Amino acid sequence: ATFLREDLGEIDAESSSHLDAIDRLVRRTYSLIEGMLTMSRLGQLPIEYEPVALDEVVHEVTQDLRDRIREREAIIEVGALPVVHTWAFGLRTVLANLITNALKYNEEQPHIHIEHRETTSVPSRPSSVGDDHVVIAVTDNGIGIEPHAFRSIFRMFHRLHRGERFPEGTGAGLAIIQRVIERLDGQVWLDSTPKLGSTFYISIPSGVRE
Repeated sequence: ATFLREDLGEIDAESSSHLDAIDRLVRRTYSLIEGMLTMSRLGQLPIEYEPVALDEVVHEVTQDLRDRIREREAIIEVGALPVVHTWAFGLRTVLANLITNALKYNEEQPHIHIEHRETTSVPSRPSSVGDDHVVIAVTDNGIGIEPHAFRSIFRMFHRLHRGERFPEGTGAGLAIIQRVIERLDGQVWLDSTPKLGSTFYISIPSGVRE
């Protein structure tokens, strides 16, 4: 498609539209393949437990995403976060996907808040999340999610929003998050209100697990 644009020079609107469609399809296919490879790697990588300062992980992730954050003029607030004995690579992957989604599925200036929550103060907490778990909440002011979709959004390649409105999504990000958290014997769930935003909660055991 790129070569055709260069070789043809001036082209009519219909031909340009066809080439744009090719570009979109190729990029989407690449993203789907990348999602599958990431899912496969996360299922096979050995988990290396170590003391992980979650505020440092958030800083690393936001530095990696700084161009996208600057482009969206996003505001990211980070509360006090603990040090947890866990899998640094896995947590980095989870937070990167949550922040990316908060930037992507938002029609306003993104405002993202990341904080530690006491388990006793978390709404809709699964019964398997005990006092020995650390809960991190990632809240955004995005488009929100209907309650009936809370379970289905974690299926691989399941997309709630299709077409031109949000063309970037592949439906892999939340499935990847769930895979990582399950490997850590944790839980992921959410509260959301359409048009107002969402809060995603991730819980992981706080103690040493070999």
